[in-house]
Amino acid sequence: MFMLRLRHEFKEIVRSKRLYFVPLILILLAVTQPVLLYFLPDLIESGGNLPEGATITIPEPSPEEVMQSVSEQLNQIGMIVILLAASTQFSHEREWGTLAWLRSLRIGAGTLVFSKWLAQLALASVGLSFAYLSSYYYTMLLFDAPDVKKTIYSLLLLLAFTALQLAFLTMMTSILRSSLVSFLCVFSLGVVFSMIGGIDTAWTAWIPWQTGKESSAIFSRSLDDFWPLALLVVASIVFLFIARRLLKWTNA
Repeated sequence: MFMLRLRHEFKEIVRSKRLYFVPLILILLAVTQPVLLYFLPDLIESGGNLPEGATITIPEPSPEEVMQSVSEQLNQIGMIVILLAASTQFSHEREWGTLAWLRSLRIGAGTLVFSKWLAQLALASVGLSFAYLSSYYYTMLLFDAPDVKKTIYSLLLLLAFTALQLAFLTMMTSILRSSLVSFLCVFSLGVVFSMIGGIDTAWTAWIPWQTGKESSAIFSRSLDDFWPLALLVVASIVFLFIARRLLKWTNA
């Protein structure tokens, strides 16, 4: 039953064209960074209205700095795209009465929750992986080859953080009827934790939402902390099990 529901979710992703526009937007966001950083001195010089003879010298960023800006772009704007695309997980089925029909067929809440989360995570993983690959290629072409290990670990952290965000979004959509309200709840929580993370205390480093920043910060330091991946996996599982319970208790 789970595989049938998962197949249905993938078909819905293809039918709604999300399989095409989500990865395309993520790739464009990622590729824009190395291209923009490469042509930035020319853009400033051509549009800066500088006095005659004046020049602006901008140090060339390192490949790791370029990939760090790519990761920040995907963690911010890219995450908004992913969450908006996934925010209608249960709202459409509630609107069309499909969710009540599925519940009448005794399809488990866990099957519905995990299939939707896994399908959305697969879509986001494809988009983010191609985005990183594209940005890596252009960074290597325009600057130099970034560190492969840091790039891979940054991608893994961002994928794990995406899994957490989607798990929390699934929990919100399982109880809220409005997809927009569900998205705003997830987005607002991310903003709050980002502000809290700015406080220089030891315990803020253990907030799962801080891992989004870790995915970009990893390019400027050594690979010595692997606990965020395990923390995100545990937090995602907790949110999904809560979503399963909430979907059981709420009316379709």
